[in-house]
Parts: sequence; C-alpha cells; structure tokens
Amino acid sequence: MIIDILAVISFTDKLLKTSSEKVTIPYEVIHSNILLFRIQELEEKFNKKLISMDQLFKAANMLKTSHQPLAVNILEKYGIQPDHLVKGVFCPECGAVLMRWANKTWHCVKCHCYSKDAHLAAINDYILLYGNQMTNKQAREFLKEESRHVLKRLMKKAGFTIIGYKKGSIYQLKMRY
Repeated sequence: MIIDILAVISFTDKLLKTSSEKVTIPYEVIHSNILLFRIQELEEKFNKKLISMDQLFKAANMLKTSHQPLAVNILEKYGIQPDHLVKGVFCPECGAVLMRWANKTWHCVKCHCYSKDAHLAAINDYILLYGNQMTNKQAREFLKEESRHVLKRLMKKAGFTIIGYKKGSIYQLKMRY
C-alpha cells in the first residue's frame, strides 16, 4: 500500500519560509488554494487498480472471519494490583465515581444527573480488564452495588447471557455502548 501525505496551510495569505536558504519547503507542504490541483495529480498517479472489487471483498471477509481479539492480561502486563483500581459506576456527565442506584436509575452524588445505563461503561471496563465472564458477586464488587437482585435485573436488562444456576451462575458479557 502506498500512502501519500499532504500538509495543507489553510491561510493563503501566509508565506512559507524556511529557517535557512539551504533548506527547501517540501513538495508535500502546500497552500489550500493548490489542494484541488494536487488531488488531481494524485488521482492520475494512482489511477490503476491493483485488485478487483471481488478480490477486495474476499480479503475483507477473510479478515473479518479470521479476527481474534488479543487476549492480554492488562493488570499483569502493567503490574497493576486489582485493589488499586477505582471501582464503581462513573457519572457520564461529570466523570465522578459517585453514582448510586436508587429508584431504578443511577444518580450522581456530585452533579445530580441520572442515567439508566451508566453501569454499561463500567462493565465494558471489566471486560477489558478481566475478560467476558462475571459472577453476580464480582459485578456487585466492581459496580459497588450491594443488592444481588438489582445486579441480576441490570444484567438481564442489558441482555447478558446467564450460564449456570443460582450461586454457580456466570454472566457471559459483551461490550455494550
């Protein structure tokens, strides 16, 4: 793959000068009024097709089906102890980790905003840190919510699959946005 670069100066009234007479301004540095002509130059330079659309679709499908997420233990890699993590549900408005569950919604103690799904960002963080499985107890500890019933409802509403029964059950997590 060939990548061409351009640095475009948007103010056409500004002069481009070098610090020395021996140094020249690179060909890739242009004013905005020249941009259209340079794009036409690049189109002429790169007008031949290297692969067909069919080959491109096949390559894209192969990449998509072959994709495997990188399995890295972030905490271990960077030497972070789990007790050093700030746990809880962060406020989507002010970023404070002061959200509390009450009346079927998360409430920020600092800015008083409400959110029905603020916990999803924390669960995404959990997935990145620990993997895609979580028990109800782990969820309560990570989200700082004491009620196992509340966590069960939140996880069910988010659409996470439950594997197992009662204390042996595990939530199969997926990234949610």
